[in-house]
Amino acid sequence: AQAFREGLSVDDIAAVTFYDPWFLRQIEEIIAAEKSIGIDGLPRDAAGLRRLKAMGFSDKRLATLAVRSVGVA
Repeated sequence: AQAFREGLSVDDIAAVTFYDPWFLRQIEEIIAAEKSIGIDGLPRDAAGLRRLKAMGFSDKRLATLAVRSVGVA
C-alpha cells in the first residue's frame, strides 16, 4: 500500500514483489479511496459508507482519514 502512496505503479510493484497484478489493483483501489476521503471527506450517504466498509476500512481508519480531510490534528 505504501508503494502506491509513493506513486509506484502496479507494474513496478509486481516486478519487484512478484505479487499478482489483480491483487495489487485491489490494493490500488483502496489507496485511491483513502486519497478521495482525504480530499472530499467521508461519503454523505449510507451506500457510500457501506462501499468503504466492504473494501475493508475499519471505523477507526475512516475516522482517521476523515479527521485529516478537515485538517484537525
